Amino acid sequence: MEASLNYARLGGTVVWVGVAKPGVTVPVSPFMVYRHELTIKSTYTNPFGMERAVKILADGKVDWGKLITHTFALDQFDQAWATFKSGEGIKVCIKPNEC
Repeated sequence: MEASLNYARLGGTVVWVGVAKPGVTVPVSPFMVYRHELTIKSTYTNPFGMERAVKILADGKVDWGKLITHTFALDQFDQAWATFKSGEGIKVCIKPNEC
């Protein structure tokens, strides 16, 4: 999470998705956020629902491949984001190990 702030471009938006354990903290420099004009956004998800969803997918009860409409390599992030923002993609997957 800290690294995302360091890699964001000037005026960029950092989106934190997922659930951290209670008590986890992230060192944030307010001056750096101000100086680089960063926006930080997050999402809420129920941690108990996530665990159940992963189990359902792992057990093969749902063909999760049908849930993903588009897949991109990490170096195609801009294209993936544009696909998502345009509404063309419903579930856009970025494979971080592929470039």
